Amino acid sequence: MRRAIVTRWSGATLGATALWPFLRIVDSKADGVVDSRRSVSVFDFMSESQRTAVMNFDFGVDQLRAIERAQDYLQAKGGGQVYFPYGGYGITGPIINRANISLIGSERLPTLKNVNKEYSFRMSSIFAPGNFHPEYVGRLRAVPCDRIKVGSVVMLRNSRDAATLSKDDCVIIMSDEYYVSSGFKIPKYIFLNEIVSVNGELVQLKYSIDREFEGGFIRLDGTQIGRDGVPLFFWRNGEIRNFRVDTKGFYISDSATLNCRFDNIRIDSAKCGVYGNAYQRTVFSNISGKVDDGVGETSLCSLMTRIENFKFEMSKGSGDRPQTGISIQENGRKIVYSNGKVDFGSVRLRAALVNYINAEECSVLGLEIAHRGAHENAVVQYSDATRAGRVACANNTTQVQYDGVRCARYYSFSGSDDPNNVVGNKLVESKFTGTVSSGECGRMVAVQGKNTIRQCDFGDGKPLFGATVANQEFEDSYLAGNRKLELPREFFKRNVIRGIRSHGGLQLAG
Repeated sequence: MRRAIVTRWSGATLGATALWPFLRIVDSKADGVVDSRRSVSVFDFMSESQRTAVMNFDFGVDQLRAIERAQDYLQAKGGGQVYFPYGGYGITGPIINRANISLIGSERLPTLKNVNKEYSFRMSSIFAPGNFHPEYVGRLRAVPCDRIKVGSVVMLRNSRDAATLSKDDCVIIMSDEYYVSSGFKIPKYIFLNEIVSVNGELVQLKYSIDREFEGGFIRLDGTQIGRDGVPLFFWRNGEIRNFRVDTKGFYISDSATLNCRFDNIRIDSAKCGVYGNAYQRTVFSNISGKVDDGVGETSLCSLMTRIENFKFEMSKGSGDRPQTGISIQENGRKIVYSNGKVDFGSVRLRAALVNYINAEECSVLGLEIAHRGAHENAVVQYSDATRAGRVACANNTTQVQYDGVRCARYYSFSGSDDPNNVVGNKLVESKFTGTVSSGECGRMVAVQGKNTIRQCDFGDGKPLFGATVANQEFEDSYLAGNRKLELPREFFKRNVIRGIRSHGGLQLAG
C-alpha cells in the first residue's frame, strides 16, 4: 500500500510527486541545517520514481548509485555535504565515504537499510569509512625514515623518495615493531596523517606524532589492495549525522578514519554499536539502539578517539560470534568511552564486559551496565596478548555500575612473562552488585607494575593474589562480603593497603 505523506503546513494529504516541489524548498535550507560548506540534496541525483520510493519507505528500490553520484559531484568541487531528506533509503552495498564529504540526514532521522540478501562482512554494512583490515595493512612496505620523533615532521632516509609525495596526500606512519594477533601483523604504532608540505627529505604533517620509534612512511596511492579487491584507504575530515541504520551485518566495516565524527545514529538492527579499525581523532556521539553481538570494539591502533553518550540494548545475538561488551585492543591508545548505558538483558556472556587488550592510556568513564543472565568472565579485565613488553598500561576505568550479575570474577589484572607489563591501570568509584558464583571477585598474578583500585565495591567475592604481587594500591574499598580476608603479611609489606573492609565491617586481616 502506498504511504500517504502529510505536509506540515496544511495537514493535507499529498502524493510524493505533488510534495516534491515543497521538499525542494526545504532542501534548499540544508546549508543552514548542517553548516556553511557546500551542500546538495541527494534528491537532486534521483529520478522521480526513486524519490517516491524514499518518501514511501520503499526499501526495494536501490538508492546506492544516486548517493554515489552526489558524492562524485561534491568530490569534483573539493568536498561538501550530502543532505538526506526524511524517508527510507534502500541500499545493496555500503556507502563508501569520501574525503572531505559529510552525509547529513534530516533531523527526523531518515533510515538507511542494507537490503543485500546474502550476508557479507563488507557488502552488508551501511558505511565503509575506510578499508583497513590488519590482514592487508600488515603486508605494507614502508619507505624508510630516520628515527621518527615526537612532533609533526618526518625525515625520509633517502631524499629521492620525496619525489613521490605531494601536499594533501594520505599517508601512514608505521612502526617497525609489531606483534602477531590472530595470525596478523599488528604494528605497535600506526599514525594516519596528511601531508602539509615536502621540502627535500623533510615531510611536514598535519597532525603531530606523540611517540618516538623506528618506522617508515607509506603513501596510499590506490595500488595497495585490501578486502574484496578494494584499495586500502581511510576516510578523513567528514561527518555522518542524523540517521537510523538497519542491517543484518555491521553498519560500519573495515574502518579507518581521521578527524571524523559520527553523531545521532539510531541502530534499528546491527551486530555492534561501534566496531572497526584505526579510528583516529574521531568522535562517536549519541549512538543508541539494539545490537546483536557487541557494544564497542576499537582495534588496530585506534588513537585519540571518543565514544560518548551511548545507550545500547543487547539482543539474543546473531549466533555467529561471541557476544561482548567494550573491547579496546590491538594497541589502542588514548581512547575514551564515557557516559554510556548498556542493558545486556539475560544473554549468556563469555567475554569480559570491559576488556583492555594491549591498550594504553584508555578510559571507561561513567558506564552503567545491567545484566540479568549468566556471566563466565571478568567484568573488567586487563590483559597482555603478546606475553612480552609493556603493552597494557595507564588505563582508567571509573564510575562503573554493574547490576545483577553472576560472574566468576569482577576484575582481573593478568600477568605474563614480564611482571611489569600491566601498569598504570585504575579502577575508581566503581560498584558491582550481585552474587559471585565462584566466590572469587578478583585475580592478580605476577603483577608488579603499579595499579590502583580505589573506592570500589566488589560484592561478596574474595580476591586471589599471587605470591609475587607487589606495588599495588588498594584504598577505601569493600571486598569479600561478610568473610574475613586472610592474606600473608608479606603482601602488606609489598603493597599499599588502606581502608579495605568487608560489608560486615571486618578489617582486612594480615
